[in-house]
Amino acid sequence: MTTVTLKDGYEVLKASFEITRMTIQNLQDTHLEAFIDLVEKCRNPNFIFSRTEQGDSSIPLMERFLITKKNEIINEDVRRIVLNSIEGSGRTIQLVNPIKATQM
Repeated sequence: MTTVTLKDGYEVLKASFEITRMTIQNLQDTHLEAFIDLVEKCRNPNFIFSRTEQGDSSIPLMERFLITKKNEIINEDVRRIVLNSIEGSGRTIQLVNPIKATQM
């Protein structure tokens, strides 16, 4: 099986990496608040998702299988891909190449 090494040295299956990466890119484009909350939850497991009159930010994450429905836990592969894919915080978060330089 082919793997990808992320900037922090974590290895993930290439197929899982590609699907997760496309999913978070789409999330950033379509549900920015949920994307920001996903990043914050990856940074801090105790982060509480936004629940406002406009909606619950965890719903788009559950629909995309980025968090579990039962207890809002993020799979370690997803967490590492997200953390290696971002720079900045809040509305200034940018997606960057998460792959270790030797594989580019």
